[in-house]
Amino acid sequence: MLRGLALVLLLAPAAAGFVRAESPRAAELVYASVRSIDEQTGPRVDQVADLFVLRVDGTGLRRLTRTVDWEDAPAWSHDGKQLAYARGSPTCHANACEGAFRASIWVAGSDGSRPRRLTDGVARGLLDGSPSWSPDARLLAFTRRYCCDASPQDGIYVVGSNGTGLRRLVSMRAQAVAWSPDGRRLAFAGELATGLRLVEPESGDVTKLEAAGLPSSISDVAWAPDGKRLAAATRQGLFIVPSAGGRARRVGAARPVRDVVWSPNGGRLAFTAPRTARGRRTDLYVVDTDGRGLKRLTANPGYDLAPSWR
Repeated sequence: MLRGLALVLLLAPAAAGFVRAESPRAAELVYASVRSIDEQTGPRVDQVADLFVLRVDGTGLRRLTRTVDWEDAPAWSHDGKQLAYARGSPTCHANACEGAFRASIWVAGSDGSRPRRLTDGVARGLLDGSPSWSPDARLLAFTRRYCCDASPQDGIYVVGSNGTGLRRLVSMRAQAVAWSPDGRRLAFAGELATGLRLVEPESGDVTKLEAAGLPSSISDVAWAPDGKRLAAATRQGLFIVPSAGGRARRVGAARPVRDVVWSPNGGRLAFTAPRTARGRRTDLYVVDTDGRGLKRLTANPGYDLAPSWR
C-alpha cells in the first residue's frame, strides 16, 4: 500500500539577490521516490522508484507513475513540456530495491502521460541513465553502461527525442551527464574518481575541467542557467565550480550528496542526501547557493532521488 509522504519543513520566502522571481510553473520538483524499503517480500510496486512532483513550498504532492519497473533520473525539458527518465528492472536484495539493474530512456508528457521508450537498454542488458535535454528539446544525452563491469557499449550517447539518430559521443564510463544552456557543451562526471569533463556534442572532443578543491569522485553534475557555473554532488558535499575552470566552492556542510539541480533562476540548488551520517535513506533538500537557507522537503520511509526543477 502506498505510504504518504510526511513533509517536515516548508520553504522560506525567496531570498534577496536572485536573478529573477520564480513563476508558479517554475516552482516544482519532479523526483524519483521509493515509498518503502521495509517490506519482506519481492519487488512490489511500493518497493521500487516511481516519479512524483512536489511544489518547492512543500505542497501539491502528486504521483506521476505507478509501475513495477524502477523509474529514476527524471528531467523536464527546458520548456517544461516533456519529461525524460530512465525506466527498467530493479536490483533487489532481501527486503530492499536499490536502483535499476538495466534500464532504457523514456519520454512522456510533463505530467507523465503518453510514455514512449526511446532506447533499448533493457533489451540489450544495459543501464541507460541520466538523460539530459538539449536546449531546443530535439536531442537527449544519456549515460550507458553494463551494470556490473566495463563493456564495449559504455559511454555517453545522444539520441533524437523521436528515438532516431543514436550515436556515441564518448566511450568513457560515466556517472552523469548534463547539457549546457547554450547547447555547445556537455559536462559529465566520470566513474572511478576521474573528475569532471566537458565534451563538444558535434566533434566529440573531450577536455578535463580543472577545478581546484573539487573532489575527484562525483555522483552528479548540473549546469547553472547562466552557463557560467557547474554544481557537483560528491561524498564530501555540494560544490560549485566555474564552467571555465577554477577554484571550487563548497556549499554548506561537508556531507554525502547524491544528486543536484539548479533552480531556474540560478539562486538555489535542490539535492538529495542521507538523513543521517551513515544512513541509506535519502531526503530532498533545497539550499541557497551561498549555503544559507537549507530546508528539508521530505521525510519518506523509503528514499527520494534525482530532482529536476521547473
